[in-house]
Amino acid sequence: MVGNERVGNSAVLASLPWAVPGVFGLSLLGTIWWRGVALRHRIVAVPNERTLHAGAIPRGGGIIIASVWLVVLTYYFLDGSIALADYLALFVGGAAMAALGLVDDIINVRALAKLAAEIVVVAWGLYWIRGLPALALSGEPVDLGWIGTSLGVLALLWGISLYNFMDGIDGMAGAGAIFISATMGVFLGLSGQSMFSALFWLLACACAGFVWFNWPPARLFMGDAGSGFLGYIFGIAMFLTVREEPHLLWVWLITMGYFITDTTTTLLLRMLLVRRFYDTHRHHAYQSLARRTGNHRRVTIGVLLVKFLWLLPLAIAAYRAPDLGPWLFAIAVAPLIVFCAIQGTLHEV
Repeated sequence: MVGNERVGNSAVLASLPWAVPGVFGLSLLGTIWWRGVALRHRIVAVPNERTLHAGAIPRGGGIIIASVWLVVLTYYFLDGSIALADYLALFVGGAAMAALGLVDDIINVRALAKLAAEIVVVAWGLYWIRGLPALALSGEPVDLGWIGTSLGVLALLWGISLYNFMDGIDGMAGAGAIFISATMGVFLGLSGQSMFSALFWLLACACAGFVWFNWPPARLFMGDAGSGFLGYIFGIAMFLTVREEPHLLWVWLITMGYFITDTTTTLLLRMLLVRRFYDTHRHHAYQSLARRTGNHRRVTIGVLLVKFLWLLPLAIAAYRAPDLGPWLFAIAVAPLIVFCAIQGTLHEV
């Protein structure tokens, strides 16, 4: 069960000074090793109608992010800092998503088979965390019961797909993961959830070791091994931490605001304007801008600036004034919806 076993553990935060460089170094060395393996075995991404790179680039590097972080998670579990149910949801589900993604990176799993496997993994995670927590939609938290469980399945599946869709240009998904992890690491630390604060700081370090090779021009891609893993972990961790502090829901959603907005806006507009909306495409705003400018670095840095200068202050405001969370989330995403629509699908169709 969740609770005091992972809250207020000052010893966990005290371990960060040695854990941070250790995790970064392990991720960096692991990424170097995996890049060599991927090149030798031709585990590469070739250009297609969805991608924006030239030439075959090794992929699947996200398996190192997952492996390193799951080792950290296991260390803290054996140390007694993480409850068994939390560990089973995060470790087994995270490992399964990373393995499924790696297989897809290597042999391209059929879409329906992959979706079926994702549903099983999501159901596993929700079982161990006892379903969707009570949500602070406005005022007091509301328990949605079995409807909430159904919504939880859909939310997790969408989160996994969402992160996959945002892994479309150099550095975008990796840098985004560092921002989300480090930002939530701070907020979770402030709210007393020391265990998850430490885990997210170390996830940021694991991602940083990978981003060293993924920063434009990328020498290695994350692949589904990383995007599926990150989407699942962020979703499960959000539910776990919101159970302890319901007001953190809006902090989470604002922090992930750009990824949520670009993906959701693109999907809805394509459903309205494109007959075969489910086909692969490059209609996301960040993809369209990268294609038109021919500069992945500029677009990735631009999106990071939006996160730091626009979303982060609003996330801080939502943390300090939880009753205003829904309104602050609406303020955060409203201009992004307009931007993503104009610069993405509406520009492309």
